[in-house]
Amino acid sequence: MPTIKDVARVADVSFKTVSRVINNDKQVKPQTRERVQEVIRELGYRPKHAAQMMRTQRSQSIGFITDQVASTPYAVGFIKGAQDRAWMEEKILLIVNTEGETAVQQRAVELMVARQVEGIVYATMYRQALDTFPDTAGLPVVLLNCSMKDDSLSAVLPDDYGAARQATELCLQKGHTRIGYINLLDKTVAAEERLAGYRDALEQHGIAFQPELVHIGYLTLMFKKSVAVEAATALMSLAQPPTAIFCGNDHIAMAVYETLKDLGKKIPHDVAIIGFDDEQLVTLNLTPTLSSMDFPFFTMGRRAIHYLLEDWKQDPTPQQIIMPCPYIERNSL
Repeated sequence: MPTIKDVARVADVSFKTVSRVINNDKQVKPQTRERVQEVIRELGYRPKHAAQMMRTQRSQSIGFITDQVASTPYAVGFIKGAQDRAWMEEKILLIVNTEGETAVQQRAVELMVARQVEGIVYATMYRQALDTFPDTAGLPVVLLNCSMKDDSLSAVLPDDYGAARQATELCLQKGHTRIGYINLLDKTVAAEERLAGYRDALEQHGIAFQPELVHIGYLTLMFKKSVAVEAATALMSLAQPPTAIFCGNDHIAMAVYETLKDLGKKIPHDVAIIGFDDEQLVTLNLTPTLSSMDFPFFTMGRRAIHYLLEDWKQDPTPQQIIMPCPYIERNSL
């Protein structure tokens, strides 16, 4: 393999000049930079990462630790967004999936610190509030889809409250006053905030909250269609059933579609539907296509890396970064 001294000899410069070109030193003259880069290409020289790290004290890598996200197809957008932003700075992600094991999380952080990553992202499948997080020896950390109960670490979070409020207001604007809501897992941060957004939108329009219009449609970590079907059936069995149903995610909405079809109801003529996540394998393959609030997986992952590479250097004070969940209009509302 060619060495840095081989490049210097062929380019007729010092090996220190080659090193400065490799490390993108702006003081190197353009003509010299071009000649060195041409020789590097001709010889097929590849800098040794370990040597670069010793010189620059940077590993060019970012730790990305997840509880389940790495093994979950529709949340892998977190990783894609993070990778997209990291690659802009020619940095790579070191990904560890802990499966929710505290001991694995602790060891993962220790290994990231030992490998001198430039920062750590910790992402969770379901939004939650954390009591503690392992010591990172001064490395910048940003939480993704979760936060500390005491807000001691920065976090990138979806606007669950705002999205639910907007979804409910969209139904109200269409003239619906009896709006059913099939929520996610009970007693989770996302479920609580979305329920609050739903209730506040009704209150703002002078409509009393009616508990019989709210059901839980996602009781376990794995979706069970029967639970959502039961919720939809209960709503439609009311003496005054809802004319619109807001669903906590698109899988719930899919189950509601099937239930309404079995009952001979047409969407949106008889019952309007709005989902959450904009999981396009679902939303675009339903008839009619499903209107949904977009969960910005990709954008959130990208924003987390931007925080580590840019924001933290300007101001390391912990901050909560709330990302909007835009409405994707289709044909079900």
